[in-house]
Amino acid sequence: MEAVTSGYRCDIAKGDTSPGLSPEEISRVRSHVEDLLKASQFKDTTRMKRLLRYLVEETLEGRGTRLKGYSIGLEVFDRPDDFDPQADTIVRVQAGQLRRRLDLYYSQEGRDSPIRLVVPKGTYRPRFEFRSAQTHIEQPTAVEPEGTRFATRASRMPSGRPGVIVLTFSDLSLSESRDYFAEGLTAEVVNALVQFRYLRVVTRTATVSSLGPEVGVGELAKRHNVDFVLTGSIRQSGENVRVSVNLIDANTGLHIYSKIFDRRYTPRNMFDIQDEIASYVAASVAAPYGAITRFHRQAIPDMELSTYEVILRFYEMNISPSRNKARQLREDVEKVIQATPDYSVPWAIKSLLDSFMVGQTLNMAHAQEYVQSAIKSADRAVRLNSDNSIGFLALLLARFYNHDLPAYEAAAERCVTLNPNDASAMVYLACTQAFLGDLKDAHALHARAIELLPRPPRWFSVIPAMEMLLAGQHDYVLNTIGTVSSSRGIWSQMLTLAAIGNLDRPQVGHQLLGKLRELHPNYDQEIKAAFLRWNPHDALQDVTFTGWEKAGVKL
Repeated sequence: MEAVTSGYRCDIAKGDTSPGLSPEEISRVRSHVEDLLKASQFKDTTRMKRLLRYLVEETLEGRGTRLKGYSIGLEVFDRPDDFDPQADTIVRVQAGQLRRRLDLYYSQEGRDSPIRLVVPKGTYRPRFEFRSAQTHIEQPTAVEPEGTRFATRASRMPSGRPGVIVLTFSDLSLSESRDYFAEGLTAEVVNALVQFRYLRVVTRTATVSSLGPEVGVGELAKRHNVDFVLTGSIRQSGENVRVSVNLIDANTGLHIYSKIFDRRYTPRNMFDIQDEIASYVAASVAAPYGAITRFHRQAIPDMELSTYEVILRFYEMNISPSRNKARQLREDVEKVIQATPDYSVPWAIKSLLDSFMVGQTLNMAHAQEYVQSAIKSADRAVRLNSDNSIGFLALLLARFYNHDLPAYEAAAERCVTLNPNDASAMVYLACTQAFLGDLKDAHALHARAIELLPRPPRWFSVIPAMEMLLAGQHDYVLNTIGTVSSSRGIWSQMLTLAAIGNLDRPQVGHQLLGKLRELHPNYDQEIKAAFLRWNPHDALQDVTFTGWEKAGVKL
């Protein structure tokens, strides 16, 4: 069976007699495994290497369907014949560790690998993916000079990005089972952090206690050229486990983020706990409006912009958006692109700014030009890095505004898959889903975003406001949005005018419209054109246009 996923052809073992690969491909897989086991993610992991080799060889030899917890426990972990994989979870724990290390490898030093080895959840049978010529989304081909692949890749990772080193979480319970849990949780946190491509993530197998008193936070950060140190500890009391996480500014030693998680621990819910904590930590630390970006937004230099500073300014602009800010930032992004033309993130930011001009400003005359520019830049971003979630966020918005819904849905799925911890991307996607009429999905996405980011920027309120508009609770809409002015985004203007009209307050509507028309003589036509660019479903269009007409908008 063959499929295409993210530029890879997936060959899956067929039956018990054939792995579904040619002799040449089998040889390539074996060679790749040897290279993979030399990577830093598998350093000093003798049993993990043994597990990976065993799973691969059994599959290549046509015995993949026979891979069970019992046989792996006996052959790899030297368990006795009465081994019970339900009571002794070593196989499941180590398989989970293996999956995380593979994910980490392919997101870092193995990102250009022509072969990807995957052990899907729910099975121990590996899948082998071979990079194909095209990805699942049509994109322009970028040609790299022969012999410069690694140099070009390095140029896509500017050194100006902030760095964070993640130390292995300390097991204060001194329990073998908690030790597995600590290592697994650390791997999950790292894997979640690396999805935010504007950060450099460094891993260190040492714990805080094992470093010794002579190696302080400052010295550790200096050795690895990072700005922050992330540490954690785990302590068990009965069935309860407490996980403490701290993010430390390497220059001052100050704790800029600290969180304690208390959970009930069992071997069966161990992975769920790890996933939950890793998602929350990554969102709180690395996501837009998280601890690191909040820390750096306080001192953005005016000159010599780095890529990361452009990203900070983009998310700063989203807190208080304006057309002028977007235009100025777009000019600065162009400068960054000229300096690092093969780095994906600036192209994604450029596309997002173009989409902002389309969907969140009054720009009827040149809207389609911005749409085409947004598509072009987003295509370039995902072509340069098919694992960049920001690039796929840019692509989903650009395709959405171009009314290309199949391409929008494909990009949206890829965006969420790559980084399920970006609250900002969740709400952008929620807005598009709400306009299309999938309010259930929009509500779930918004709830997930608020869970990850309890103190969100003001524009996140568009989803509950839209829900209440459709439910006829128009006073709630006004309370949610707050004071509206010409400087507020057009989302707030659209919803406020609709709510005011549906509440039969024409005088208030005319006062607001008068101020808006002073700045935009064609305001009525432009707000309608902007609204329609969001692909509104029939019910939303009806309640909005009804409210607008009552408020005095000339449709």
